[in-house]
Amino acid sequence: MQVTWLHVSDFHIRGGDSYDRDVVLRALVKSVQDFRERGRTPDLVFATGDIAHAGKVHEYDLATQFFDALIEAAGVDRRHLFVIPGNHDVDRDLGVGLARTLESREQADSYFNPAIPKPHLTQKQGAFLQWYNRYCDGIRALPVDSTRGPVEMVDVRGLTIGILPLHSALFCQGDDDHEKLWIGRRCLAAALDKLQTLGHPEQPPPEQLQPCRLPVPSHPSCPCAAVRAGGLPAASSAGQPLARGGRADPRRGQQRAGWHGVGGRSRWKRPFDFPIPLSLPRVATL
Repeated sequence: MQVTWLHVSDFHIRGGDSYDRDVVLRALVKSVQDFRERGRTPDLVFATGDIAHAGKVHEYDLATQFFDALIEAAGVDRRHLFVIPGNHDVDRDLGVGLARTLESREQADSYFNPAIPKPHLTQKQGAFLQWYNRYCDGIRALPVDSTRGPVEMVDVRGLTIGILPLHSALFCQGDDDHEKLWIGRRCLAAALDKLQTLGHPEQPPPEQLQPCRLPVPSHPSCPCAAVRAGGLPAASSAGQPLARGGRADPRRGQQRAGWHGVGGRSRWKRPFDFPIPLSLPRVATL
């Protein structure tokens, strides 16, 4: 059995002269449609960050049009589209005056208390959250008190896939984000427990029936210092993570889009890596 997904990112949708944007996005949509017509239809679509360029409301109005065209070309519905924000989905104008980072694990445990308001989410990423919850209305909603999205179980031709969105961009504010980003172990604990037990109601299934688990962050782990990365190794051990390539990780190239699957052969770009040992076989590109 092979499960295939399309992994895209870094659209940087903005207002103004739309010519360059339309050329690139239409080419992407056409490429996806061409692959589908040749029998390469993805089961899932992951868009991992930088939907907009500056996190402004009007940019997401344009994003709606693009994602409608993309999933139509891919032959999937909105239920099988998973989107997380990147550092350009932050309205940096609204981040002025907010804490730039946290200085200790103790501060993080306090900040990520669900009872504490999260202006880094509701204020800086407010336009993204409002757009996302409208676009995915009736399917899923992103929380305003946590950096993790809801853990979901998706069944694709008998294979159970667990998906955990991780929002690593809430402390993004400029080009000096390295070692300033947090996810927060309090946000991860319950989600990881659910992800780890996914598909194991009473006893582990045979090896060939092991579920596939996908933590989905926007950033590789390197922008997080060791104390800040706290939960990321645990998330990685829960399954094969997807993460954007590009500027967030200087050791990697400018990778923007690719077809991925459990199994398959390399045809497009190499997989989007996560610089942590993984518990599942490395995902190959089609």
